[in-house]
Amino acid sequence: WGLAMAFVTAVGVKGGRGVARGAAAGAACCAARGDDVGKGGAECTRRGVLATGVRTAGAAVAAAVAAAAATATVGAGAAAPREAQAAESQMDTLLDKRRRKIVQSVALQREKVKQLYDEIAAFKKLDADDVLYVKRYNTLWVYPLVSNMQEINSLLPTPPTSSDRLAILPLLMKGHLAELRDALAAASKDKVLGELDEVLETVDEYLAAPAVNI
Repeated sequence: WGLAMAFVTAVGVKGGRGVARGAAAGAACCAARGDDVGKGGAECTRRGVLATGVRTAGAAVAAAVAAAAATATVGAGAAAPREAQAAESQMDTLLDKRRRKIVQSVALQREKVKQLYDEIAAFKKLDADDVLYVKRYNTLWVYPLVSNMQEINSLLPTPPTSSDRLAILPLLMKGHLAELRDALAAASKDKVLGELDEVLETVDEYLAAPAVNI
């Protein structure tokens, strides 16, 4: 396009108006002078040649512009799939990063559950203060396990179906956490430890799944 515009400027064609103006100016000059190109009117002949040249240049420029536009259209058509693929690849990368980050969070939560288990095991019994402490601890570290596991599943390259073990494990975890709440309400140390043990087994199985660690 840049070369075509430079050529237009060189021959005096500007904004597409040069062709019409050149032809009109030549004809007006001939009429005003009473010259006849066929009888050797020098000025009219020169203007006729100039007008012809301008028309020729205009046609060449039009052809060049059309070719450039066609090339740009083809290039844009070819670039569109590449841009779409690049965007899709970038999105996949972002989703993978998000998934790995949540997996790390679940692994940290697992360690926190183990720490809580060891603490409660050292208690002689669970008093009211101990129960309150465990409830607060669970809200921060234990209860979010279900939503984190479900989000990881949604970010897998092939999300599990409802019958897949990876889809079932968050539901099992949800049941364990409900029973853990009941055990705390009863202030039963043994029951709380039993449910925390179930939580640990479930999260360990989940984190060991190959699909989670790709």
